[in-house]
Amino acid sequence: MTSQKSRSFTESVIREMTRLCLAEHGDDCLNLAQGFPDFAAPTALKEAAVDAIRKDFNQYATTWGAKVMRDAIADKTRHFRQMAVDPETEITVCCGVTEAMLSTILALVDRQLGAEHLMAYKLTVDPDSAAGHVHNGAEEALYVVEGAGEVRVEHIAHAVRKGQAVFVPDGNTHSYVNTSATPLVVVGAMAPVIEVDDIHPAMAPLDLRGVRRTAFDEASVMTPTCIDERLITPTLMGERSFRVLVSPQVGCLGMTLFTGIIPTGRAPLHAHPHEEIVYILAGNGRLWIEADQVGELRPGAVVFVPVGVRHTLENSGADDMKVLGAFSPAGSPEAKLIASG
Repeated sequence: MTSQKSRSFTESVIREMTRLCLAEHGDDCLNLAQGFPDFAAPTALKEAAVDAIRKDFNQYATTWGAKVMRDAIADKTRHFRQMAVDPETEITVCCGVTEAMLSTILALVDRQLGAEHLMAYKLTVDPDSAAGHVHNGAEEALYVVEGAGEVRVEHIAHAVRKGQAVFVPDGNTHSYVNTSATPLVVVGAMAPVIEVDDIHPAMAPLDLRGVRRTAFDEASVMTPTCIDERLITPTLMGERSFRVLVSPQVGCLGMTLFTGIIPTGRAPLHAHPHEEIVYILAGNGRLWIEADQVGELRPGAVVFVPVGVRHTLENSGADDMKVLGAFSPAGSPEAKLIASG
């Protein structure tokens, strides 16, 4: 007998592609899914491996990767991407893309931070690369922060770019494909909260002949699962405004995803009847809980607010602050709890 969870595991898509290729074309197939080097390994690489064995360099590396490798990755990132990263606090070496994806997918907000209704993640896909997963028991809404590419949901491939959102129904296989020359950065939320073991690596269907592709232009009509924020009329809330991107109106029953604009200044403290996660897209400011300033806000910062906690985001800069927000249960960003007494 095997557990239900183990029966849900699927074989590596790389192996499946190799098997299909051989079945269709035999030994004459051109297989780009799996590496079969037909050349000798570089001499310098082999000599370095032998030298390491002779010097008894045979201990496990540190959990987050050997320091010499992390330093080299930081140097490469600085040289090729003009990004300064700290090899001690901002680089983790994983055994493979599956481990990296599952380690990243819950990196922003999950049950360990006290979340009961929704969770959030940030995923970066390098150029000419793809990543994907499937999970049962949670809906997903994602937003493209940087770059361009495709988000494939079952047999629909959405051409996406910065400022677009995609709704993924519960149980749908979906993947992120970077078709650009720069990283594709996606921030997403899932509701309700599920365990990491319930998220399984997956790719888009191998047979893409039946895939329907969508794309946006200024006059396009939104599909049920892909939304361009430029096509959403903002709702004014005092001096602030927001655009609801994903909600029950597009089939997402468990949460709401929105973008908001916060002008310079601080709004009054307020509390919501829902759990909220806020990701700072642009601008700088401060987070206030009751009368206390509890954190600085900058692009990439994440705020988690439990139900009923009075808070406000202050924009301390001269330019507007832009935020991406998700909350569950689904509703309106304007919904507030009335103070008792």
